[in-house]
Amino acid sequence: MKAVEQAAVIKHLNPIIRGWCNYQSPWHSKAAYRKVNNLLWNRLWRWAKRRHPNKGKKWIARKYFLLDSEGWRFATRREVENPLRLLRHSEFPASTEFIKIEGNRSPFDGDENYWSKRMGERYSTYDPQKARLLKRQKGKCPYCGLSFKPDDVVEKHHLESKSSGGNKADKNLVLLHLHCHDQVEALLRKQGNVVTEELKRNALIDSRKRGLSKGSRNLNKSGRSQAKATS
Repeated sequence: MKAVEQAAVIKHLNPIIRGWCNYQSPWHSKAAYRKVNNLLWNRLWRWAKRRHPNKGKKWIARKYFLLDSEGWRFATRREVENPLRLLRHSEFPASTEFIKIEGNRSPFDGDENYWSKRMGERYSTYDPQKARLLKRQKGKCPYCGLSFKPDDVVEKHHLESKSSGGNKADKNLVLLHLHCHDQVEALLRKQGNVVTEELKRNALIDSRKRGLSKGSRNLNKSGRSQAKATS
């Protein structure tokens, strides 16, 4: 192993790291990934020192490591043709919950709501953006909190209106039931930004705000009651 070139080491380790992280992601946490990351870094540092026992730490660091926003990374130099970088375990998602596919489901059954919620834009559909939004919202309407059903009429709502400079980017859109959309438009004329912020939270646009606020719960409650009244 001592005589192996750095590029060969990276090419050998990257597929192993990627495969291990993808396999372990349902039951391992970020803390476990960081621990394995540190163990591998120490092993690579020892490997580099064995290759150059008469060189100092700074020389070895400059030759085999690059400093990026997350610290030292084992990588070939930038001036080398096709530079290589070792993957970090912490770059992969951890504790991802796998939801089993329902027994009577098939990607060819035409249920866009179900498969878009699972696969996002990877599901072959006439509207990839709608699929992305369904996956982000986990298949639920951010106004009433109820899941979209195959027969529901779903509309895109602009959080910032076109007249105010809003665009069609994913971060400016949420999916609503048709009747919920009508109710939201009516509320916007009375409460304005308050309704928009609650829709953002409920649609999980800001991933840092995972819990629903009191206003969000009230919005969902009123949305459910009005949804039942219209059905």
